[in-house]
Amino acid sequence: MTSIGFCQNGMGWSWEQIRDFWVEAEKLGFENGTMMDNNIYTGPPDDTVIPTHETWTSLAAIAEATSKIRIGPQVTPCARRAPSLFAKMVTQVDHISNGRVYVGMGVGDLPKYNLPWGMPFPKKISERSDILREEIEIM
Repeated sequence: MTSIGFCQNGMGWSWEQIRDFWVEAEKLGFENGTMMDNNIYTGPPDDTVIPTHETWTSLAAIAEATSKIRIGPQVTPCARRAPSLFAKMVTQVDHISNGRVYVGMGVGDLPKYNLPWGMPFPKKISERSDILREEIEIM
C-alpha cells in the first residue's frame, strides 16, 4: 500500500511555523512526515550555517500537536547520541504519539554535522557501519 508523506527540514523556520505545517499536513491527509536530524545545516553557495531545531524534541511536540500522522527522522545518523539515550528518546516520543513513531537510521555523511553534538565521526564507512549495527542492537 502506498502512503503519502513529506520531509520538513525546518531550516530557518520558527517553532510555530513548523508546528502549523505539520498540523496542516495532517488535515490535508498526509500519512507520514519526517524531519532532517542535523543540529546545524550548511548551505550553498558558501557553506553558511543555517540553524535548525533539534529533531527528537520537535517530534515530541509534533506528536502532541497531531493525532494521526506517523512521525520520524528522515535519517538519524549513527554516533550522534549515546545509543541508550537515543533508545529512551525514541520510546518516549513513541508513547507521546500513541505508537506513531518510526525510525530511520544510517551511517552519516559529513563530519561537520557531528561536531555540534560533540561526538566523534569515524572516517571509514566500515567503522560507522559497525557503530550503526551496535546501536540497532541496543535499541
